[in-house]
Amino acid sequence: MNRRNLSILKDRIEYVKTELANENSTLVNRLSEKGVECTILVPIFEHIFGFDIVKDVNFEYTSSKRYDRFDFLIDGKFIVEAKKLNEQFSVKLTKQLEKYIAYHSEINYGLLSNGCDFAFFIQKSFIKQFLPPEKTFKISFNKEVFHVFTISIFDEQFFEVLDLFKKECYHETFGRLAKFALSVINQKRATKIVDDKALNVWLQERITKTMDVKHGVLLQEIQNGYLTAGDNLRFVDDAIEITVEVQNDGRVLLKKGGAVIKDMIKAMDTGFNPLIDLIRGEWRKNSTIFNSTDEIIKMATGKERIRRNFYKFKRV
Repeated sequence: MNRRNLSILKDRIEYVKTELANENSTLVNRLSEKGVECTILVPIFEHIFGFDIVKDVNFEYTSSKRYDRFDFLIDGKFIVEAKKLNEQFSVKLTKQLEKYIAYHSEINYGLLSNGCDFAFFIQKSFIKQFLPPEKTFKISFNKEVFHVFTISIFDEQFFEVLDLFKKECYHETFGRLAKFALSVINQKRATKIVDDKALNVWLQERITKTMDVKHGVLLQEIQNGYLTAGDNLRFVDDAIEITVEVQNDGRVLLKKGGAVIKDMIKAMDTGFNPLIDLIRGEWRKNSTIFNSTDEIIKMATGKERIRRNFYKFKRV
């Protein structure tokens, strides 16, 4: 590795950080997607990852499947998509990369970068390779690709993390990331990602937060066949009616309009005063995920403790 080129790249990253912190800077407007590719990503591929830019990297590669065009395909297995400097990672942008990976079974991982943030993705089928024989995911996922973590040039660990994706070891790194992701999904004992204790903890915490895999209280009932994802459950009495949809991870979804007050006076008399404000405000505007139906009742009544048997949600 040419130390001078690596030093120039690090100085460039420092300059970008300074400019992003300067509200009068014009760098964001000047550094388009192509600019991010040329000034940040390609140098990282070459001087940190250690890939041969001519031999190992396909530029603007067009796949024979669906004729998808990737900004970069590295080593035939690693997709990289670039965006203009500091462009926000919207759902649309991440879904695009996820679709590219999902439709190409030979491509196990991907990276989305705006020159500031670097988001890493792993194919679900790759993670499943590390399941013990005859074992399955504890939760049934519709998604085929997982966003495992994002690192920023402002993170102290930035260059340490990128060093994990060098040409000679990036397959093993993604394998260790996949093993840890599996432990998050199935709530098993955490596996070690790297030997460095501080970096290992940082990665584990970042992956756990990014994946945000939560298990609701109804998961066991789904796994035992008593409930199915998509089932509707309803609590109804003379005053109110609340309907939720069971999710495949055991949580419940309260959709917009899912809570209704049938009789305002009775609702107030029976302690559902907070529900009135929720229906007029937060629950009218947004659908909300809850770990349990108890959480909904607690919010609707404003109570920390409730009589569970009194607020039974029944399958519709």
